[in-house]
Amino acid sequence: MRTISNGDNHNEVSSMNSLPQVDALTTTNPSSTSAASLYMSNWSNIMGIWMASMLNQNDTSNYGPRLGEFHYASDWPTNQIVDYSGFFRDETNAVKYDQIHNFASNGYLESSGILNSQYLTYSGSSLPVSISRNYAMVPNENFVVVQYTLTNTTSSPITWNVLDQVHFSNKNSSSTQTAYYDATRNAIFNNMSASGQYYMAFGALQAPTSYQVGNDSNSDTSDPTVGAWYAFDNSGVLPNNASLTGSDLDAGFENKVTIPANGTTTLYYYLAIDSSLAAVQSDVDTVRAQTGPYRIWMPLIRPRPL
Repeated sequence: MRTISNGDNHNEVSSMNSLPQVDALTTTNPSSTSAASLYMSNWSNIMGIWMASMLNQNDTSNYGPRLGEFHYASDWPTNQIVDYSGFFRDETNAVKYDQIHNFASNGYLESSGILNSQYLTYSGSSLPVSISRNYAMVPNENFVVVQYTLTNTTSSPITWNVLDQVHFSNKNSSSTQTAYYDATRNAIFNNMSASGQYYMAFGALQAPTSYQVGNDSNSDTSDPTVGAWYAFDNSGVLPNNASLTGSDLDAGFENKVTIPANGTTTLYYYLAIDSSLAAVQSDVDTVRAQTGPYRIWMPLIRPRPL
C-alpha cells in the first residue's frame, strides 16, 4: 500500500480543485402538462375523481375530460357512475365535437376548492368557443354542481349545443334500475336500490332544450329510449323520453344557446346522491333554492369542517 506524504497529499488536493465543479442536484423546469386526475370531496360522505382524456400514454378509451368516479360513504368501494361528461356541437358551422377523447384538456384545483377543467384543442385544432367545466362540491351537501363557461372567440354569433350526460353504474348487471324525469324539479331521478345502490338525481339549473332518460346500450336513433349520446350525435336533439327501467341507464340534458360575438354564456347542472328518494329530492330542492352562480361559488364562502 502506498503511503501518502504531506507533500503528496497537497499535490492531490490541488489536482482535485482543478477538476470541473458539478452540482450534486439539478433543478427541474416547470411543466405545462396537466394532472391526469384530481380528487374532490364534500368533506363528509361524497368524493369524486376528475379525469382527463388520457390517464397515461397508453390510454385508448373513448372517454374524454369527465367526472370519472363518484363515491358515496355508505359504500365507498363502489363507483356510482360510469362517467359524467359533456359533449358539444357547433350548429352554426355544422361541426361536431362529441368524440371527446379527441380533446386535450387541463385540470387544476383552485384555492377555493373549485375544480377547474378546460377543454383545449380537438384533434389538435382550436375551437371557435373556449370551454371550461368547473365542479363545486359544497361541504356537507350531497351534490356536486357543474358550471360550463362558453366564450365565443369570434366576431360573429355562434349557436352552440351542449349535452351534459351521466351514465349510471350498475353493480349487479342482472338487476334493473328505474329512472324518471320530474318536470317540476327539472331533474332526473334514478332508483338504484335494486342493484344494491342508492338514489341519484341529475338536474339542470336552466330550462333544457331537450332531455333524455335512455338506455346507454341502445344506439337506434328511431327508438325513443335511445342512449342520450346517440341521439345528440345524430341530430343534436334528445327525444324527451321521460322514464325507463333497465340495467344500463343514462340521463342527459341538452341546451342549445346562441353566444354573442366575443361574448360568454354559462350553463349549470348538478349530480346528487342519497339514501332514499325523499332524501335526494330534498337535496335537489336545496340546490334549486339558489342560483347557479351562487352554488358554484359556495365553497368560497362556506367554512369547511376542521
